[in-house]
Amino acid sequence: GLSHGNFIGTLSVYRDPRYLNVSNDVTVSVIPFFHIYGFVTHISAVFCTLKVVLMKKLESELFLRAIKNYKCTRLFLVPTLLQYFVKSSKVNADVLSSVKFIHITAAALGKTIYQAVLQKFKHITVMQMYGATETGGSCTVQKVTDNTNSIGYLVPNIICKVVNPNTNRTLRPFQYGELYFKGTNVMKGYYKNPTETCNAIDSDGFYHTGDVGYYNENGQFFIMGRIKDI
Repeated sequence: GLSHGNFIGTLSVYRDPRYLNVSNDVTVSVIPFFHIYGFVTHISAVFCTLKVVLMKKLESELFLRAIKNYKCTRLFLVPTLLQYFVKSSKVNADVLSSVKFIHITAAALGKTIYQAVLQKFKHITVMQMYGATETGGSCTVQKVTDNTNSIGYLVPNIICKVVNPNTNRTLRPFQYGELYFKGTNVMKGYYKNPTETCNAIDSDGFYHTGDVGYYNENGQFFIMGRIKDI
């Protein structure tokens, strides 16, 4: 289960000027409430005075019209939606003229799409985030000044180690391994399921994500995919 403290830790990133700082911004939301991404985005409306325009369902033309009419300044999307923005002739710089930031999570963003967005919408900053339901949302967030295809830097009060899943050895920069996270955002455990909790969180309190990634000498993290898929 996720605690009140877990969410406070996550939401603090949403008003941190080094990361999101969504205070007084406007977003049009199509991310479902039941997903941790959507849940955190929506409650940040209260915590961070983010204005959220809700849509019952995703209809592309209505979505684009709402972005323009409500002068949306930030969008919280998934890679498939961003891909639509790149490929559709209906989505242009005029439609997104008020948008300053697009935040991406829920799946890895390919380098090709990332570069295509920067080319098509030169006035928009794309910022990737990485997290899971078990971590209450974001563990890493790109900074505004980061123009790489990374998933960003560790958020405050979170630590990470990259581990070789076969040897349990902690790895160094540029070495691929499973991402382990520990900190104020990480859940207490799965509700009434101690077996799965022990499988997910080790004795040192690190949550095992099942995702493969690495970090560089600057502390930027990069995601490669799921262990089972690599």
